[in-house]
Amino acid sequence: MSNRYNRLLESSKTPQEIVSIVERLNSENRGGFSRAIFNDYVEDNNAGFGWLGHQDRSVDKDKELETLLRKTYKYSNDQISTFIVSTIGRHYGDTLDKPELMDKAIKKFKSTGK
Repeated sequence: MSNRYNRLLESSKTPQEIVSIVERLNSENRGGFSRAIFNDYVEDNNAGFGWLGHQDRSVDKDKELETLLRKTYKYSNDQISTFIVSTIGRHYGDTLDKPELMDKAIKKFKSTGK
């Protein structure tokens, strides 16, 4: 589990308070990604890595990225989940204003997984 959740479980909160806080954190972390994508991510406990930790991330950008990866690049749910927590996912956020670099990174990740 991530440090964020470990600290929460070690606190003096009641079980009901902990459930409420975890649900809120999961909702915030999910952003604009579908449940299928986010559920894979949650199981891997990758909070804050890749695109998920990028400062430019927003609900709308999450939705755009998932649609782009799914429809344009034909990524599977597993590939999308891996991409959004990968180093390439982080660099994707750094190239939002450079579509040619973004395209190159997405294609490379699809073919190599790195």
